[in-house]
Amino acid sequence: MAALYGIIALLLIIKQTKTPRTTYAGAALFGIGMLIFPAGDMEKQHILVPSQRLISPNHTGEIKEVREGLLETITYLEEQWQNQPLAHRLITNSYSMSSTDFRSRRYMKLFVYWPLAVHSDPKDALLISYGVGSTAKALTDSKGLQQIDVVDISEDILEMNDNVYEDPNEHPLNDPRVRVYIEDGRYYLQTTPQSYDLITAEPPPPEIAGVVNLYTQEYFQLLYDRLKEGGMVTYWLPLHAMDSMSIKAILRAFCNVFEDCSLWHGQWLDLMIVGTRNAKGPVSEEVFYRQWQDPVVSRELSDLGFERPEQLGPLFIGDADYLKEITQGAPPLVDNFPKRIKRSSGPRLGLVKLIEQWVDISAAQARFMKSPFIKRLWPERVRQDSLAYFTFQDILNRHWFGLREQGLPVIADLDRVLNSSSLKTLPLWLMGSNADYQRIVREADPETEKDPMMQIHMAMRHIADRAFDPAVTALSRAEADPRLKGDAFNYKIYALTQLGKRKEAQQLVASEMTEFLKAQQGKDGERPPLSPFWSWMKAARGIDPLAGLDPP
Repeated sequence: MAALYGIIALLLIIKQTKTPRTTYAGAALFGIGMLIFPAGDMEKQHILVPSQRLISPNHTGEIKEVREGLLETITYLEEQWQNQPLAHRLITNSYSMSSTDFRSRRYMKLFVYWPLAVHSDPKDALLISYGVGSTAKALTDSKGLQQIDVVDISEDILEMNDNVYEDPNEHPLNDPRVRVYIEDGRYYLQTTPQSYDLITAEPPPPEIAGVVNLYTQEYFQLLYDRLKEGGMVTYWLPLHAMDSMSIKAILRAFCNVFEDCSLWHGQWLDLMIVGTRNAKGPVSEEVFYRQWQDPVVSRELSDLGFERPEQLGPLFIGDADYLKEITQGAPPLVDNFPKRIKRSSGPRLGLVKLIEQWVDISAAQARFMKSPFIKRLWPERVRQDSLAYFTFQDILNRHWFGLREQGLPVIADLDRVLNSSSLKTLPLWLMGSNADYQRIVREADPETEKDPMMQIHMAMRHIADRAFDPAVTALSRAEADPRLKGDAFNYKIYALTQLGKRKEAQQLVASEMTEFLKAQQGKDGERPPLSPFWSWMKAARGIDPLAGLDPP
């Protein structure tokens, strides 16, 4: 098409000009343009290359659909593992906008799970910005809601969601309670007479062009005005590309509107802001627990790391008093000053300091117990029982933020979770597995199940279930793959010690590791240093890989 337009332009130039120089200049510019922007290379550079960069090293990917919409170029990428669909990623204009992987679903669905736990009787909900439909799915999975309105500016985004929900019965937009509005979210709030018990929104990140006005104080006021008395707003706060002052500007704008604002962990750099319109409480324990009584919702809650209702409490970072303190002196983000949001690509020391505050679990726990907001909404027994789970949130924070103490191996955290709780999802994450992998393992045919990669993830599930005998069997099979041998062997030794078979474990270590360690031994007989894993195994379980070496 570009070539055709260029030829037409040249013909018009030739016809209308008597100056050969102009004709030659036009032809030269056209030729240069075609060299710089060859059609096939455009597709490669703007669709294929960005998509491939977003695929995890251990996965493969397939572009399922590309569409040139009115507002954006939309790409749906399917990530695959073991030749099976693992997750879908929505890419707009080469920007990874959303995904259905377990970490993304965790924070997106939290925007629904949290308010449904503390609102006594929500009937209607509004979702602004649809994305891949995870938040919408959490809304439609809730049987208590009677009306669910979805607002998105892109009709193409909604239509292409069939890539995620191939089964029409599972597609959230096919739920009879859902009404769809193709509209700008802010304009919708300005014009609708409808009010809601719950409003939740995940617009694109605020540093993207044209989005900042969905994070301003004026916009948050529109949200407040559309709430019913006692209604709640949950909102996405992404930390990925902003500096600390930008984050504080958004928090200050939100808290200027919502007097009971609060900040919560979602996953890694995806946080959640909460505000209410004079919500009262506390709700009963029965209301707080009801989502965990639903077999459909409870299964997804468990897969996303919310196995117990009390695990919502440790997500708490701080309420209005705390947010007022950390945003002191920061001007709010308002329509007339959009450049209070700045994209930051360099060192963000201010953000690092904020994150260090927010992952300080002892401080968060103290704020949780003192918070009048929590006392107002949380059932007292749930509030007290939540305290026991702050330890495990601390482990998760350190795992995701990479803030592990120097020399402390993952096995130490894994052992602590396994032996002091009944949690199963967190152990899976610590070992490198998750519900997405486990679904593929669970659905595999008997022949595919024999694959060592399948076996190691099966073993991880057994360990998370505290079923150490079958874990040892599966790990022995996984050792057949040289890429997995090290991890599989380590976990097998650990599983044997969990079974009380320390003598067998020590014999295996001696037979498998002595020759390798001898090769690492210094010429003067100096013993090689132990890895953090084996240092912990020696200190905690008495398994010494160096026992078979000659004394130095």
